[in-house]
Amino acid sequence: MRNRPLILILPLTLLIAVALLIASAPPSIAVLAQTAFPTLPVQTNTPFPTTPTIVPTFTLIPASTNAGCPTPLNLTPGIMVVITGGLNVRSAPSLSAPLITYFSEERLVRLIGGPVCADAHNWWQIGDFGGQPGANTGWLIEGSRDGRLYIAPAAVPVGDGCYPPLPLAVGDTLIAINGVRLRNAPTQSSYTITVVPVDASMQVLEGPACRDGINWWRVSTAFQTSTVPVEGWIAEGFPENYYVADEQVINATLEIPCVVPLTLGPGSRIAVNYRDGVERRLRAAPNVNAEIVLFMPDEIAMEVISGPECSGGYNWWYVRVLTTDYYGWIAEGRPGRYNIEVITRYLLYTPTPAP
Repeated sequence: MRNRPLILILPLTLLIAVALLIASAPPSIAVLAQTAFPTLPVQTNTPFPTTPTIVPTFTLIPASTNAGCPTPLNLTPGIMVVITGGLNVRSAPSLSAPLITYFSEERLVRLIGGPVCADAHNWWQIGDFGGQPGANTGWLIEGSRDGRLYIAPAAVPVGDGCYPPLPLAVGDTLIAINGVRLRNAPTQSSYTITVVPVDASMQVLEGPACRDGINWWRVSTAFQTSTVPVEGWIAEGFPENYYVADEQVINATLEIPCVVPLTLGPGSRIAVNYRDGVERRLRAAPNVNAEIVLFMPDEIAMEVISGPECSGGYNWWYVRVLTTDYYGWIAEGRPGRYNIEVITRYLLYTPTPAP
């Protein structure tokens, strides 16, 4: 019990000796002792330095796409329009957008969007024009800056662009004017059941159905090589070349509007152009019932004397068949089914005067 104070005093004495030894140590040892466990500086409210903001010496002005456009045409998406030849179709409403296709002649297309003002032009979006694979829509300008228009409404019904159908009714009897195909559906690509021969009779069961620009009727007739009755669809044809008729049809006068005519004039040269195997007719007057002057094969060339004259839904041109003395009127056809193609549009020489 007497040795306990001595035990408590010895550690205290040892601590005091160590303190005196550090205090009398060389400066280098003292510095090491002070910096053995460095600490971070006290955080203040001063923010970390950042990259200084550079104030521009000019103002960036976004390019305007709505300046300088004229008042657009009063068109409604969904209608059919006629496009002038010589026009580019682009992937977007911009003169710098990639080119999708080029219209070398008038085309009938469907309007699906627009107008959009860009590059001082009004742009319209079109579809169903048969562009490159995967490119079924595109944009084109409404007109030039000098006021010339490249687009106009087509005077055909919205839909598949059919002519007004013949005034037929269920139960009417038709006569085949030429060999007409009886199909299992109202399309040109459907299966042919039989060919109805010239002067064969048919009874109307249903119709009309407008497909691919053609009016179709469902009829009953006899199979070509037997008397077995069959049913199917027949195309009625076109005003200048109906495939079927009856007394009512032959005497009917239909009021059919014309579309915008081709951009031709006196001195322009054109050529017959068809892909349906039916020769085109040169007539004595601008009428589908006028006297036939000449049956014209494909690619025969003509010179435009005057026109157009609108009759029976067609624009007619008075022409001279080149290298001959044949004069007469030819129907230009309609977009998607023109009877002619343009060789030269402009007056490059003095046209032959009308006889």
